[in-house]
Amino acid sequence: MRKLLIFILAVLCIIGITFKVVTPISPETSLDYEFKLLKSEYLDDICDKFEIDIKSEVKNIFEEYNVTITDEEVDILLEKLFSFDYEILDSKIYQEYANVSVKITTVDLLSLTKEQIKANIGSYIVDILNGKTFAYEEVLKEVISKLEDAPKEYTETVNVRVNKIKDVFYLVDLEKNNDLFNAISGNVLYELDMLE
Repeated sequence: MRKLLIFILAVLCIIGITFKVVTPISPETSLDYEFKLLKSEYLDDICDKFEIDIKSEVKNIFEEYNVTITDEEVDILLEKLFSFDYEILDSKIYQEYANVSVKITTVDLLSLTKEQIKANIGSYIVDILNGKTFAYEEVLKEVISKLEDAPKEYTETVNVRVNKIKDVFYLVDLEKNNDLFNAISGNVLYELDMLE
């Protein structure tokens, strides 16, 4: 999930830098622009222009974990990841960057995943005792199938760091924005970090 989010936000950063007008823009306006672009119906067109195949990249990330995911499942996953709601609360500007406080509301993917595992823990344990590996693919596919109807019940307020480049603020420092990734992922990112 971390690789997926970093890839998606890296695409966002590239697109944001490319399309911004280089005039002084507040950190709030800049971040709002980048979020709107990420959530827009033009994202596919923009990715085509830059020859970025998000679906293939997502599939490749999951294949690293021996999980095969269909185009339809990728569509559902990306639609839910990009469907987060946000409210920009305020910002504090420093010399070369700004911290923007943002309230993110999205699907509680962590709870959805835990519910799936809890509902099937007995069969997973039996499979493991019989020498099978943990059924990551089965869990993922069940979670994705439930994503379409999942309500947005997870809310977190995070500070997003945007860097100042020629009087314009950009979301380019991915390493300093793990709280944002975690919030967009529905609280899954930090849980996965604990498992590694």
